[in-house]
Amino acid sequence: MAKCLLKSSKILGKMDRGTSDRKFDTKNEIAAVRWNDNRVVSLITNFEDTRCFTKVDRRMKCGKQKVDIPSCVVSYNKYKNDVDMFDNHMETYFSSIQ
Repeated sequence: MAKCLLKSSKILGKMDRGTSDRKFDTKNEIAAVRWNDNRVVSLITNFEDTRCFTKVDRRMKCGKQKVDIPSCVVSYNKYKNDVDMFDNHMETYFSSIQ
């Protein structure tokens, strides 16, 4: 992943919403994806397949529009609150032990 040449955030940000770029490191089995929504989102994953996409509704000036979103972004959004909640509970638990 040292020489992972994804499109820059500046270039991708000028493209349509839903545009993405991805690279896969076969040696380490790690994927990097950069996706344009309101802003450019960059993720690195060894869990999700970055070739899979889903359509989601996004609000735009002209109304709602269907936009492609990588499955790894959907999974991140789905489970990020669970990780935050787990961290919060662990902090509470360990501070009560001390």
